[in-house]
Amino acid sequence: MSRRVSARRPNRLRARRGGLPSLLLEQLEPRRLLSGTPVEPPELSAEFVGAGLVFAADGPADAETGGVAVSQASAAPQVELTAAISFDHGGTSGSVGDAVTARLVLGNRPGATAADAFEVAVDFPLPVTGQSWISAPLLTVSDSAGIVTAASFELVGSNATGWTLRSRPGAAFDLPVDPARTITLTARGTVSNAILPGNTVRSAAVVTWTSLPGGPEHTDVGGGDSYRAVALADLRATDFGFSLGVVFTIDSATAGGWVVVGEIVRHRVVAVVPEGQISSTAARLRVEIPAGLRFLDAGSARIAFVSNGGLSSSRY
Repeated sequence: MSRRVSARRPNRLRARRGGLPSLLLEQLEPRRLLSGTPVEPPELSAEFVGAGLVFAADGPADAETGGVAVSQASAAPQVELTAAISFDHGGTSGSVGDAVTARLVLGNRPGATAADAFEVAVDFPLPVTGQSWISAPLLTVSDSAGIVTAASFELVGSNATGWTLRSRPGAAFDLPVDPARTITLTARGTVSNAILPGNTVRSAAVVTWTSLPGGPEHTDVGGGDSYRAVALADLRATDFGFSLGVVFTIDSATAGGWVVVGEIVRHRVVAVVPEGQISSTAARLRVEIPAGLRFLDAGSARIAFVSNGGLSSSRY
């Protein structure tokens, strides 16, 4: 007796990652002889290498399901981004008028899953709290490969509303894998009088890119082929500082912090008040007389308020 064999649609296997092209493998259904003796399934081997994806299929097709063994390894580009804000004087905090530099460094170094990056764009809002903390910044760009220039970037905004360092529209660039190449963007200005002493403002720099050449420019992550990295940078405003010491005693036999009963002692308090936005009612200096001393008011006591930077007070 003969057996009827019905023709069925080919099995299809698709591999898709984000917005990448699909690989389509077609495997014909294993056929059986009319006598019922099974036919050995064919050996299948296929590989597709695309930007951001390596897909491999190999091994004998299952005689019943027509399936194949599948393995996948990702090779997505990873743009490295570092961000920092520093002061020319080398300190970790600054005050009004100090020279300050915001810096971004980009690279794409080799690695196990490294791949070329395309349509690279950056967006870096500089520190702001209502007004910009960096006044009148100037942009410079350095590419160790000599390819990307300042023409690809811009500083937009104002001192009154804040500044943003970003890629010019339509000026995204490619960043192939390179063990030594770096692109450095700097915005250099001075600390403005909008800073708040003792406070810190954190800015987030964002770089976006794709894994396919010639695709649409991505300024934000919105598709399967969009990638981004974020780096944080802080700008710290100098805090208040105080010092208190003995500057005069009437007994020459005493020294340092040692005094005797009945001795008259004069103290000096030095307060470092950084420039910036300080409420006239919030800045107060309070000095408490140490235990064992009392304030002497015999007509000769003097309290002086001295400032070398325009600070004044009528209440002391």
